[in-house]
Amino acid sequence: MQRAVLLALTLLVACDDTCGDARSTEVPTLAALQASVLGPSCAFPACHAGPNPKNGLDLSSLSASAAGLVGVAGQAAGTTRVVPGDPDASLLLQVFDGPVGDVRQMPLGFELSPETRARFRAWIAGGAPLGTADEPPPPAEELPPYVADFTPEDLPPPAPGEGFQMGIDTVAPAGQEIWKCAIAHLPTDVATPVHRVTSLQTRGVHHMDVMALGLLGLDIEDGMYDCDDLYRQYTELMEEGIFIFASQNEREELTLPEGIAATLPPGLQVMVELHFVNPFPQDIPVFSRVNGYTMSPADVRGGIWGSAVRDRDINVPPQTDRHYEWIRCEMNHPVDVIILSSHTHQLAEYVDVYRWSGGQRREPLYENRDWHAPPLKQLDPPLHLDAGEGFEFRCHYRNPTDSLVNWGFGAQDEMCQIAFVHTPLDLGARCEIVEEGAGPTLP
Repeated sequence: MQRAVLLALTLLVACDDTCGDARSTEVPTLAALQASVLGPSCAFPACHAGPNPKNGLDLSSLSASAAGLVGVAGQAAGTTRVVPGDPDASLLLQVFDGPVGDVRQMPLGFELSPETRARFRAWIAGGAPLGTADEPPPPAEELPPYVADFTPEDLPPPAPGEGFQMGIDTVAPAGQEIWKCAIAHLPTDVATPVHRVTSLQTRGVHHMDVMALGLLGLDIEDGMYDCDDLYRQYTELMEEGIFIFASQNEREELTLPEGIAATLPPGLQVMVELHFVNPFPQDIPVFSRVNGYTMSPADVRGGIWGSAVRDRDINVPPQTDRHYEWIRCEMNHPVDVIILSSHTHQLAEYVDVYRWSGGQRREPLYENRDWHAPPLKQLDPPLHLDAGEGFEFRCHYRNPTDSLVNWGFGAQDEMCQIAFVHTPLDLGARCEIVEEGAGPTLP
């Protein structure tokens, strides 16, 4: 996620009225944009910096930005990030205005000012000149105060007897990134059949997940935690955690098929996890609310179950730009898949999943380009898989380190797995691995 900065970029050198026309047509350089926007706004470990920046785009320095932007193919098919001399053909400008294919609008949750966008357009139209890292950056105005679109009161809890609410409330300090986990028990005293879930949260949230913590049997007290500390102390969260909802949007809704419910145990302990980057010069209250709406037990015709398929034989070579781990699995029982997700660590650039049938790769089902916030994709209509059909999934890695990276629980290790939710509630249903491989090329 890029941090939005609504910057008013001014002239490099002040001049009087006699030179105004000449200066107004001066072409910005990438060096100026790097110092004023890309560096302070985008170069965060969760975004476009660190050992494996998002989508392989490193914006942490002038040289890295030039290498990753100018003339480089974009993530959306048939696009180029920056086409010198042609702003309208440049993906960078297109995503300022809205999503392009699978590429989300950037900066995520915010908009750059018209002045800043005009500077980027002028830079590309002028041939995308590099400039030098030591040239003085243009002065910039402070961001205007952040104004929230919603408050927690905009999503009240369900009426008594119709469901329950989960949530998290925290504060993101000015110019900082937070990753918080709120643990609590659901206010239910009987088994609860949940049919629909809605959520509302602060604009710009990088991701929010809800984990069924009580199903892991861990002894963790209710309260607010730094997620980094929790995941480090309880490695089971990374490997065995069962997510029951997730969202990267301000508003989200998930509805199960008619007559189907996820029956949660009474008083289930849950963990609401939230990641937010604050680019503003003020502290921002950050929240998320998640409502679970129930259905009458008499109307429940079926339940759901979930399972995961894991590659435990991962060996990502050092200093490699392209390495793949892949698995093909087939169901032992017929199922209807309603939710699909993935899980990797930070060296994975993306994961793609396909339907596997008749010994062949079929249509694409899922793609994730953000290891830190894998989406829960709802399949509507559900994907029917007969016994003998299943998935092919591939994890794409880039390893800039000098060390061989293997499977493991730690942040320095890697994972490659998918998780899916299906009907019916069949505890014996699983996708059995029939073939797997690895290397610099795909099968």
